[in-house]
Amino acid sequence: FNQVRGPQGDWIHANSVDYDEVNDQILISTPFLNELWIIDHALTTEEAATDAGDLLYRWGNPQNYDRGTAGDQLNYFSHDARYVPIGYPGEGNITFFNNGQGRPGGNFSTIYEFTPDMNKDGTYPLVDGRWGPIDGWELYRADPPGDFYSSGLSGVERQPNGNTIFCTFPEKCKSSTHDH
Repeated sequence: FNQVRGPQGDWIHANSVDYDEVNDQILISTPFLNELWIIDHALTTEEAATDAGDLLYRWGNPQNYDRGTAGDQLNYFSHDARYVPIGYPGEGNITFFNNGQGRPGGNFSTIYEFTPDMNKDGTYPLVDGRWGPIDGWELYRADPPGDFYSSGLSGVERQPNGNTIFCTFPEKCKSSTHDH
């Protein structure tokens, strides 16, 4: 994983887990590492102990796997990573609350969405040595950005009508529309 956070046992602090039933894969948010991971749910315990058990995909901080610099980082202490449900606008995309903790230029939160690059066989290609896409899009950023910040917790969820609801901690909820 190429990261050491210190002596505490909660070194990845996985704070959300979501399941992609179409591809039988699991999405995990690791805010301490500023990454989102995808693993293969279909593996047996024995298979998972081999190279087949490696991460299928990781996104948000390519410097963790020696494929980028601090300037390539897009994820800053993420929470509530989810697949957009089947039948909803943007289905299959990933949304997350990008808390912005430690972001260059100051702490501010954004709501983020992206579509992972995926091969037809359910694997993920490397694009210029990194898992793609190289970027995504912000669904929401306050103006000025510092007016919207949550140092932790927080959530985001796509609604059936295409709106996206998101809440900070402590309880401030907003809704955003976005063309998909």
